[in-house]
Formats: sequence, C-alpha cells, structure tokens
Amino acid sequence: MRQGLFSWVWVCAGMLTALLWASAAHAATPCVEPPADAGFPPVTLQQVAQGLREPVHIAVAPDGSGRLYVVEQAGVVRIVEHGQVRAEPFLDIRSQVESGGEKGLLSIAFHPRYRDNGLFFLDYTASDAAGLLKEELDADGGSGFSFGDLLADRAGVTFASRATRDEASARALQDRLAAGFRVADYFPPADDLPEGIPDEELQSRYGGVGGPGYLALIEEMERRLVACPGYR
Repeated sequence: MRQGLFSWVWVCAGMLTALLWASAAHAATPCVEPPADAGFPPVTLQQVAQGLREPVHIAVAPDGSGRLYVVEQAGVVRIVEHGQVRAEPFLDIRSQVESGGEKGLLSIAFHPRYRDNGLFFLDYTASDAAGLLKEELDADGGSGFSFGDLLADRAGVTFASRATRDEASARALQDRLAAGFRVADYFPPADDLPEGIPDEELQSRYGGVGGPGYLALIEEMERRLVACPGYR
C-alpha cells in the first residue's frame, strides 16, 4: 500500500515537473510580430435587434433560455428573444435612476444559480431613492405618500446634476446664479400634486411605485422640472 502511494506521488511529481518545463519553454518563446502590411482581420457587424433606446450593456442569464437582456441607460432592462424585443420590459426602474452623461442604469449581472433563486444585481446611479423610500414608509402607516415631497427630492437631484454634470453645465449654472437666485427658477409648483396617500390607495389608484398612475405623475414632474426658467 505504501509503495503504491509513493509510486503515485512520484508519478504526480514527474507530471508536474514536465508541465512546468513545458510552460517555461512556451514562456521563453519570443513573440512574433505580424508583418507591417498584415492589416486587421476582417470584422463584420450583425444587427440582433432594433427599437432599443440608449443600450449600454447586454447580458445572458444562466438559465438556458438563450435570451439577451439589454440594459437601457434610462433605467429599463429589455428582453431580446429570437431577434425580437419583447414589448413588456424585464425591469423598469426609471423612477429610481438618475440618467444622463455617465449616469444611469449601467449593467445587470445574474447570480450563477439564477434559475433557482431568481437573483440578479444592478449597477445604477440612484436618483431620489432615499426620498422615495421615505415616502413608501410614510404610506405604510405614516403621514402618507407625498408626490409633492417627491418632487422636492427630484428638484434637488436635478439641481445637483446640472451643477456637476460637466464643466460647461456647471459654469452655465454658476453664471445664472451669479445674476440672482429665485427658488421658483429651480422648483416648480407642487400644490396640485397628491399628498397623504395611504399604501392601499397608492396601490389601487396609482398601481404602486412603478405603476401606470405613478409613472404618469413622475413624467409630469419631470416635465415641470425641465420647464423651470433656471434650466432653459
């Protein structure tokens, strides 16, 4: 038994030595430069889908489906299957993403056991996520969900984004502020936005966070922010 064990150890040692020598010999082989006139190998482009808006990342889930998951910067993940983009997105978190420049929903990664646990991970720039969480907590037994407060959060995020987006945007905002500051130039009217909404009403009337009614109000808020005099 011991002799067989020693023989096996020596065989393994010999194989390892041979492998190391082969690796060293390969590493010692100098790289050969291609001819100067070799040019680049042929490259072709193939369209796999159309109708996407600002795609920034693509991934495949380890579930054997072969579907492509395409990340749109604004905050949407769409499924491409057999060359067609599904009408219903896999994920839509536009209300939680600050998008523009280098910001936005940037990538998605699936857990190795995604087929069993359904877990995936996102890399994105959060907009007013903290404010949104506060409103959701308020809706659950607190003072109620406030779209007015949410607009205030988004107004602050928009102001900070314009001030830090790039040098030109920052300088333009500085010049405007140097000429005088008025709150109304950067904070649109919010008096008519729904306030004090309990969770049950938030779900039934607006479809909850991300629902049709909710997104309609978010779009209206964004329209008002874009129309602010300070950003024209």
